[in-house]
Amino acid sequence: MNKSRIFELLDAKHQRQLPTQQAIVDEALCDNKLTTQWLCHAVSSSINVQELAVVLVIAYRQKLDVYTELLQMWPIKEQASAQELNILTNMLMQSPLDAETAEVDAIANVWKSLVQQQSYECLMQGKVTLHLSRLHQTLADRLVEYAQSRLDPVELYGKTTSREKVSDIRDNEQFIGDILSDNMLVSVSQRLMCMHNLAQLPFAEPPVFYRYRDGQQYKWHCDFIVPSTEEIRQELSFFGQRIATTVLNLTDNFKGGETSFKKWQIDVSAKVGQLIQFFSIENGQLDPNSVHAGLPVHEGEKWVCTLWFRDKPYWLRSSIWAY
Repeated sequence: MNKSRIFELLDAKHQRQLPTQQAIVDEALCDNKLTTQWLCHAVSSSINVQELAVVLVIAYRQKLDVYTELLQMWPIKEQASAQELNILTNMLMQSPLDAETAEVDAIANVWKSLVQQQSYECLMQGKVTLHLSRLHQTLADRLVEYAQSRLDPVELYGKTTSREKVSDIRDNEQFIGDILSDNMLVSVSQRLMCMHNLAQLPFAEPPVFYRYRDGQQYKWHCDFIVPSTEEIRQELSFFGQRIATTVLNLTDNFKGGETSFKKWQIDVSAKVGQLIQFFSIENGQLDPNSVHAGLPVHEGEKWVCTLWFRDKPYWLRSSIWAY
């Protein structure tokens, strides 16, 4: 884990020792590195609209590369109305940051595009829901390129530990992203996966990127966590149970590799930008009918990014903006 200044602030919040908003703003104004970390964290995790406005203004004022990267990569383009601009202005006036009119005007459109929930095209509804996100081919290719050099053998929740290599169930490779990464590309991907339901963002685990090559697969399994050891039971007590899954397709130029749901009799083929979503819990109970598999790839490479959602907020996705 990247023990960044954001981590220190989140830990301070957990200990009920979070600095004031004024102190955080003053520190960021003097520290471009903190602002970079903060903007990436806010994009990947925050649904606090004032926090996003404040850090966007600071990043714009400091002319940070990460702000330019956000403008270039974020695929949702919105135009702030006069009423929304007035709301943003008043919101910033109530913050400890003294934002100039030109700065408010400059960040208004990107701020709106980050905080306004989107109506993604729905391709299928039911036990499995399919939406078409705004992730385009260029962003997908960049994510694959970024993850490719960071791959490790995949690990699972096993019978004896929460991190266990179980090659008879799956044999592909993975890259576990860092929630506190200062990489805007990874931050953008996570927010895009939740823009149609922003309320779920604070409940997401770190993103996991998977590569499946010819013959590789993930055999029948459920995504909920079985409390089989004391270590896993303690983790569930702190983080909560996995209740939902979102899978983002990053490639579709391969054969095979469908996401198959045995009990629901559904097979989903990949489409770049497609979100595959389903629940592992029904009526508050673990749902064995959610059993699914990533069928073997026959040709090409299958790439996906997965977010699992817990029934408790994930503490590293908490806002550093004190109320």
